[in-house]
Amino acid sequence: MKNLFVGLFVGTLLTVQASANEALSDFDRFTLWNSCNPLGLHVEVIDLREKAQEIGLTTDRVETLVRSRMRAARIYDEDGFNYVLVHIQVIGGAYSLYFALGKYLYDSSSNTSSFTSAWRRIVTGVHGGSSEHILSVVSEGIDEFVDEYLRVNSSVC
Repeated sequence: MKNLFVGLFVGTLLTVQASANEALSDFDRFTLWNSCNPLGLHVEVIDLREKAQEIGLTTDRVETLVRSRMRAARIYDEDGFNYVLVHIQVIGGAYSLYFALGKYLYDSSSNTSSFTSAWRRIVTGVHGGSSEHILSVVSEGIDEFVDEYLRVNSSVC
């Protein structure tokens, strides 16, 4: 009987901890809240020294991958006001990826508004001569974004 109570107590603690981890912070809301409005997409592949072209990494391939993931989550609209930015720079055997949610924000202290990158992630690495590695990292990055976006906007999605 004692083990049953200990088990229930530990289970309750784990449930409370899991709920606490899912709590939305003000920072979460600031960076990702969008009332679950669909997002546009902007992809840039910067090909320094023509290495991206050599390994078959094109803007079209990246756009297709990211747009497909966003459509599956029902958060894509080519005319979306706010947008997901995927910027890839390839130089030699290295790459850098920049993921961002471009949001239109208002600053009350200066009475100005502008687009800015609210949520962002940067990844760097080496591609080993394969665009598939970079596309895999893009896939993981957009999955992380979609997961976080839906978590923050879940009450209206």
